[in-house]
Amino acid sequence: MKKIELIAGTLGILTILAAVFYYQIFEVVKAVEDPVVIEEEGELRGYEEPVEAVSYLMANIKKGDLEPALRVCAIEDISEYADLVEYLSYTEDFQGAKMIPMVDSKVYYEITKIRLASDYGHMIQKCIKRLSQDKTLEIKDISIIEPENPDGKYFQRLEQISNILGARDVCECTVSMEVNGKPVELHLSLAKYKRFWKVILFAPMEQYKNEEPDIRAVDGREETEEDTFMDLSSYLEDQLPLNYTLLNSRSGDSATEMLSDCWIYFQRGDILSALTYFDLGTGEQGPEFSLDFLDRQKKAAMQLQDFYYQMLLCRADLEWAKRHYEDTPEYIWNFLKIRNMQYVRVRSLEEVESEDGYITYLIKYSYDGKGFSRHLLLSNDNGWKLAAMKKPPKQKK
Repeated sequence: MKKIELIAGTLGILTILAAVFYYQIFEVVKAVEDPVVIEEEGELRGYEEPVEAVSYLMANIKKGDLEPALRVCAIEDISEYADLVEYLSYTEDFQGAKMIPMVDSKVYYEITKIRLASDYGHMIQKCIKRLSQDKTLEIKDISIIEPENPDGKYFQRLEQISNILGARDVCECTVSMEVNGKPVELHLSLAKYKRFWKVILFAPMEQYKNEEPDIRAVDGREETEEDTFMDLSSYLEDQLPLNYTLLNSRSGDSATEMLSDCWIYFQRGDILSALTYFDLGTGEQGPEFSLDFLDRQKKAAMQLQDFYYQMLLCRADLEWAKRHYEDTPEYIWNFLKIRNMQYVRVRSLEEVESEDGYITYLIKYSYDGKGFSRHLLLSNDNGWKLAAMKKPPKQKK
């Protein structure tokens, strides 16, 4: 009887401790209200034909307007639907935190969305610089590219790429144009999500690692009596939904209290609340769209991705995984589950440097029986913010 009472009492204590732990992690520190800029959506949701999506893109590239052009890129769609297991099965190439996560979770969705906005923004800016900035750009034709006699391998490849992206269909397009009177082509890849086509690559699909848009000079221009160009001006009146993140900013009255709140957000995977505490250079003003601001958001998001990956992959045998992508592509995916973050424990927090409105802390923490540490650089401009999270330099042996 006493043994039963002892077991019951122990279970009761454990239940109370679990409830207290849950309350501390999920209830005491509330999520930040309005962590991102929200825009009222219009009636236009997207384009149901790939040529229309490209026409909208090119109209804004011709105008030199990056922001609306960014809205036709598959930022939210890839963030939500891209599949790491399918990707590794197809490419056998895991690059860790250098690549977007492609794992189904709210945390990775927000990280990917922030990263892709910067990446696509740079691609569009490069197109503007090479095609329309201080130049005369005229669009001659936009066409879908397909082989004359596609075989089974062609359709199998498209199906594999669609599975990686979580898309209903994919296609490639070529934009034929003249830049200062010289014939040029831009090659694009698009994917269909639900009813709408979005730009996924500024290159053919086989060149998915390209860091530059595939813009080609065309030799042997055909002479015609009179060149005809497409009038895309009507697309400038369209407004697609906001598909990228602009983070609002907040700060803490105390450096340690701010870090305490941030750590709770890290543990429960509230990535947007955590990112609002990062110093993104906006001061007390709200965020304004710029490529530089998208880059600063990306830098912060990548630091958090690296922070998560270091812990979650600490027990993964990545060398073994390289040899088994074909038969066990889900191996890495299984380690990257954010729900386990609630088991991270802070062991110590030590101030190691302080000067001119900056403080550097060394934080030591543990996860799954292993110890980790980071240098946390805090800045103070009418409130404390997190300027950087970095791994400490390796000690020389």
